[in-house]
Amino acid sequence: MVGIMAYTTALLKVLEIWFSALIQKLVAITLSIPLPVMFDDFVNSPEEQEYKTRLEVKCVLDTIRKGLDVALIDTPFEYIKDLQSKFPYEQILFTDEYYDTLGIERPDGIVPED
Repeated sequence: MVGIMAYTTALLKVLEIWFSALIQKLVAITLSIPLPVMFDDFVNSPEEQEYKTRLEVKCVLDTIRKGLDVALIDTPFEYIKDLQSKFPYEQILFTDEYYDTLGIERPDGIVPED
């Protein structure tokens, strides 16, 4: 039983190290490519152009659009950026713990101790 526990512990450690390295690589790759570029590359790829022109895909998407009563947005990133620019962030109330954790001054002027 002890041998199995040691083996399991070692295997979990190896998987933890491997998974951590994988996540770091994925984050590095993702951060090196701006999201709008990735989106544009995807939308304009020949595979995507071919896929979205297929009749069965159009029928399914039209059914979803009608069922949810939604409309296409030609410029989704610009739409989201516009929403973000108009969002009233100053109206969000945070706890004192939030400001203390970040080490920033609270709205009431209290500066957290180091």
